[in-house]
Amino acid sequence: MVYFFMSNWSYLLEDNMQFWKPYLPSFATAIRDHLDAGKVFLGRAKAKGSGQRVFGFLDNTIVPTSRLGYGPVSEGEGTSRICPMLQRAFCSGWENLHGLKWQTVDLPNGMFFNIWGPVSCSHSDLNTLSDSNLISSLELLQEDKPIKYCVYGDSAYTDVPNKLYVQSPIKSSGDGSLKSRYVSINNGMSNARNLIEWNYGVNGDLW
Repeated sequence: MVYFFMSNWSYLLEDNMQFWKPYLPSFATAIRDHLDAGKVFLGRAKAKGSGQRVFGFLDNTIVPTSRLGYGPVSEGEGTSRICPMLQRAFCSGWENLHGLKWQTVDLPNGMFFNIWGPVSCSHSDLNTLSDSNLISSLELLQEDKPIKYCVYGDSAYTDVPNKLYVQSPIKSSGDGSLKSRYVSINNGMSNARNLIEWNYGVNGDLW
């Protein structure tokens, strides 16, 4: 079975980005249409994470594991099987669990554009973004295109400096206020990116 899948669809596992590259404009259009249906007016907010060029959604998911230990006891009964270093290495203090973390970019059609991992769930979302070289990959993928399409993540990616390839919710001003139009855009994009949470939920139920 593994040979059958690898013989027929290994290109999807090895480089999903190249496979989906021709469809980026249509994915961005689908997301804009979704926002239009919700009466979310993008206007000229292109530089503010408006969704004008967004083709997919970026996030991380954690697959919980059992608490880690040394394995079989080799030094007799009562020997400690818990390694504190391993416990800390694979523990997420925020989620209060042990596990492995995956970074994914999901498309409006429900398919994965890119999957990177696994790493320890102690890594932050910004750590996985940096370690995966996703921004460099998107830049290289589109070096021959005049319009650069990007991915959209939640507020964890607010401080990503390269907004050309990774956008996030529009930040409020210094006094904490945000124009109603920008609030509408944030809410519309949050609704659109629910598909990535659905994918995580389906995978969690199946596996």
